[in-house]
Amino acid sequence: MLSIVNQKLVVKAQVIARIFDDEYIIYNIQTGDTHLLDGVSGELLELLLKQTMSRDQLLQNLSLWFDELNADELNTYLDDFIARFINLDLLKFVKQPV
Repeated sequence: MLSIVNQKLVVKAQVIARIFDDEYIIYNIQTGDTHLLDGVSGELLELLLKQTMSRDQLLQNLSLWFDELNADELNTYLDDFIARFINLDLLKFVKQPV
């Protein structure tokens, strides 16, 4: 599990997001890259497009969508999502005042 204190996630890149059925297509305006996302990843990214959120806030939303998953599974999914999108240069952490 990522241990991030006093930091929030923000969408780093300028993106255009579109949903088709249960898939999201994300276009990075700066790089020209296009990414196809599953519905859950798309929903998480949509939340972050609206406002910065801490990892705990994202986890809380994720747990509302998947009450059948245990805490370890939710944490693993979220950590994988965060790592993948940081590696794609779409997300970054920003320090928040205490």
